Amino acid sequence: MVKGTLSIPAVAAATVAMLVLARVYATFPGDAWALRELAQLRAEWLDAVAIAVSTVGQGGIGWGIAFPWVPVAVTAAPLVMRRWADAVFLALSTLAPAVNLGIKELVARPRPDPEVWLVAETGFAFPSGHSVFAAAFLGALVWMLGRPGSLEGWPVLRRITQGILLLLILAVGVSRVYMGVHWPSDVIGGFLFGALYLWLLISARRWLERRRAGP
Repeated sequence: MVKGTLSIPAVAAATVAMLVLARVYATFPGDAWALRELAQLRAEWLDAVAIAVSTVGQGGIGWGIAFPWVPVAVTAAPLVMRRWADAVFLALSTLAPAVNLGIKELVARPRPDPEVWLVAETGFAFPSGHSVFAAAFLGALVWMLGRPGSLEGWPVLRRITQGILLLLILAVGVSRVYMGVHWPSDVIGGFLFGALYLWLLISARRWLERRRAGP
């Protein structure tokens, strides 16, 4: 995720543009249509799936999700192996929603009508904090799995795991629209900001690695 440096200016520009537009417009073209179409697909079993998937990206500053032991355990795993840089990298990736809270307050975009909500929510809509967390934290795992030494000797398992994580990122975003608590543009904005945040972390880590390696 976020591999090509040439695409980063475009991601940054798109993120800023969406932020400005979301500050002015309560919805973007297609938002209401997509929300309505997904709402028509609702079924009891699908509601349960959406709520379960949504918890993956839930909340706060990243640690306060429904299953806080998951990011804690994932971040602690490199510590057990004494891979300090990996542990710090993952820990920082979980803090993306904390930065996002400030952006939400700045944009102050209202959520869809509460009558269409599947669950109760608070706060503003743009960008989707769940999408930010999914893109930053799960995206960090995807990137780490692509580095030398990760699942070495198991290339198929590595690709399958990366694919599952990428699908999970997408599913988190879709679940938020399905549940009626976010407009699609909120999710897209969340993915863009999460990807940009992740790229900054990756760039900082690569810079430190080059500095330690010396000339």
